[in-house]
Amino acid sequence: SSGAGGTQASDLAQATRLAIAIETRLGLGHHEQLWLDQPDHLTLQNQTVYAKVRRRLSKAEARAAQILKERREVLDAMARTLVEQRELDEPQLLRAFGLLKAMP
Repeated sequence: SSGAGGTQASDLAQATRLAIAIETRLGLGHHEQLWLDQPDHLTLQNQTVYAKVRRRLSKAEARAAQILKERREVLDAMARTLVEQRELDEPQLLRAFGLLKAMP
């Protein structure tokens, strides 16, 4: 993606489109088993849908922040390694996330 916001390809734009789809097109939200075929900007004019999309995005942001907080030490160590080596190979990444035991 192209980052947190700004363009249609951004993480924020993609997350917003997914949240709108969950609420209005996938049968998982406000309209339950109903397909609404209208542009997203029109869908968001419905204040109930808008509020549900905002809550969904806020909840996802809070969860992402919690995941980063829980893994802060690992992420800092990875950042230091990247500054020193400019890359991490697969075994290093697996070790960092505890998926591969460190080699002797």
